[in-house]
Parts: sequence; C-alpha cells; structure tokens
Amino acid sequence: MATGVLSDFQIYSEYVSLAFWERLAQNVAVMNAASNGALVHTTENTGTGYYRYESFIKGTPGVESRDPTSVAGLTDNNVATDQNIAVKIFRRKHQATTIDQWLQVGQDPRAFEAYFGQKLAEDVVKDCIDQGLGAANAALSNNSSVLYDGSDSTLATADLVSGLACFGDQAGDIVCWVMHSKPYYDLVASQISANVYGVSNFNVQTATPVTLNRPVVVTDCTSLVVSGTTARYITLGLTRDALRFVQRAPYTAVEEVTGLANIIVRIQSEYDYTLAVRGFKWDVTSGGSNPSTASVKTAAYWDATATSYKHYAGVRIRTQ
Repeated sequence: MATGVLSDFQIYSEYVSLAFWERLAQNVAVMNAASNGALVHTTENTGTGYYRYESFIKGTPGVESRDPTSVAGLTDNNVATDQNIAVKIFRRKHQATTIDQWLQVGQDPRAFEAYFGQKLAEDVVKDCIDQGLGAANAALSNNSSVLYDGSDSTLATADLVSGLACFGDQAGDIVCWVMHSKPYYDLVASQISANVYGVSNFNVQTATPVTLNRPVVVTDCTSLVVSGTTARYITLGLTRDALRFVQRAPYTAVEEVTGLANIIVRIQSEYDYTLAVRGFKWDVTSGGSNPSTASVKTAAYWDATATSYKHYAGVRIRTQ
C-alpha cells in the first residue's frame, strides 16, 4: 500500500538531535568518570570500512651483559610490530507513533522527537557497556593467569585482593571494579558482618575501604553471569582505557506519513561505533565484520597483542 508524505523529509531533526546530545553528554560523563577512565566513550568519525587499526612497536629487548674486553660481533635484535584492531558495530533505532496520540493528551507531537533522542542516547551507552563488558570478559578468559576463581563462596574484599594479585607488581594499574549487583551486595553484606561497630557504617556507605579504594560500576549485565546449576558471577577489575568506544554521530530521519487511518510520525536513526579491548585485537578472519552480540562475546575472536598479560585490560574474579 502506497503512503503519502505530508511534509518534507527532515534530516537531523533539531528536536531529536538536541535531546540526544544533551542526554549522551550526561551519560558519557558519568560513565567515563565513574569508571575512573576504564570505560571510555568518544564521538568522532569512525572512518570507512569495518575495522579500526592502530599499529604499535611490540616492545624492545632488555639490556644485556657487556664484556668491555671483547670485540665479538653482535646479532641484531629485530624491531617487532603488531596492531590493535577495533571492530565496528552497526546499530539502528526506529519508532513510530500517531500524531493524535500526542494531541489527545495536550502535547506537541514534536515532544516525541525529543523523547526519542533522549532514549537513543541512553540506549547507545547501555549497548556499548553490554557489548564492551562481554568482549572484555571473553578476551580475558583466554588467559587463566588473569583469573581468580573463588567459585565456592560469595564475593568478599579478600577476593578482590586475590584478583589484584593476578596482576602482581602491576596491580596498581587496576583502577575500577565492574560487577553484577548480586556480588556487590554480597560484598557490602560481608563488610557489615566483619565490622559491626565504628568504621563499618562508614565502609558500607562509601564502599571505599571495602573495594580497596577503587570505584565500583554496578550493572546487571548478562555478560557478567555464568549460567549453571549454581549461578556464578564475573567481577572485572579494569585498567585505564580497558574498553574504548568511538561512536559516529547518528544519522536521523523524521517523516510524517499520510494515507493510513491516522497520520503517523516515523523516526529512524543509524550509527556505528568501534569497540577496542586493551591488549587485544579483533580476529578479522575468524570473527568477521559487523559481528553479532554472540560473536563479540566469543573468546576465540579476540587475539592477544600485549606481550605480557599484565598489559591486558584487567583481571577476572569468579564467585557465587
């Protein structure tokens, strides 16, 4: 059935755009700051193609013993290089409503555009966090050295200490904890039990000593849940710039459509963003382009580029 267009196509509706950027700025500021720089979201041109490449020198050899009396020849040490590869993920959001739906409640139909823009900003951040945490969990699971398995008990401060120990002398690089609400409340409850008097009230309120002076991002992301007869939860200890999201500004179109029983307003936005995990690159050959959520969360599609696991995105702690 053909439909008529009541008004011209409006690209980058001012109502959608203003609401989107205002809400996105608020959410991104909270995410970047609350995570202590572990989760970083920026908006810029993501370029062409399906991936974002960044080459780097893969370390240099250490110093060697030198004999001041020798004139023997040396074998040159090669300069090795590698590249980090961020994968580009394509997204859209679309919605439609009748104009009458808004007029009947005394609202300007353009309020729908502002509402759409606000929700788009929230959905963008939520999706980035879900995909990013799934990717980090998958990539880090490739190396048992960055896992502390405390599956037999619920999360307590001692488990966080054991998790930091996985990074050894680089434990100071862990700047943020990301955990599901279940282990978070287990952690707070354990502190109440351990400190009934005095400072415990302070600990429970601020969680600073409880979490070893690192902020906690609490999210009920499914990527942090390991299903089974008894559910297990993954707590991530992340470094700065552990996850980086570079997002292209959304392209939004708004139209009013006639020829239906009621005039409708249809809005559709398209955008993409690249996802990078510190110390890893996306496996272009095996993982392919524009991966599904399941592929992003597949360990085999993330290949380590860091020469040491202490330069990875962080550590994993598994508890009940």
